[in-house]
Amino acid sequence: MTVPGSERSSARGARGDVASTRRERSLRGTAPHIAVAAVIGVGFATCLSAALALEVGELASPGPGWWPAVSAAVGCALSALLIAGLFAGVQEAPENPLGDVRWLRVAIFVLAVIAFLVLYPFVGFLPAGVPLALILLRFASGVSWLSSAILAVTVPAALYVLFSGYLRVPL
Repeated sequence: MTVPGSERSSARGARGDVASTRRERSLRGTAPHIAVAAVIGVGFATCLSAALALEVGELASPGPGWWPAVSAAVGCALSALLIAGLFAGVQEAPENPLGDVRWLRVAIFVLAVIAFLVLYPFVGFLPAGVPLALILLRFASGVSWLSSAILAVTVPAALYVLFSGYLRVPL
């Protein structure tokens, strides 16, 4: 014999257990995201302390530390908001904390940038920038060969004209 209302209370208890299990699973799934956001926040805080060591100046006449300080402060704030949102459950964590990463593309990107940094002091901006743009556009982004070739020549050339010609920044 069952007592009236006992099924409801046991069902309610089971639902509560399921909800707490889901919440626990959700926190476990978001833990890597929270850790990454915290590490990034610490990195921004480190940049902020280094930027504040420079002369920041004021809005009317900013010093060399103005832009790094503002950027780092915004980064710290966004990291804090991301962590708060993850704790509040605003963002659902995917099953794979790294998402849909194509590791070969990441490796190509990193190696191309390293090659650019090594070549740049020896051959200059344009000879190092064209192969970098071609590799990044074709292999890391998957743009067609024709578009990659056109953009690989025009983008570094345009950047060179902009910075060297108009802004008088030696490249």
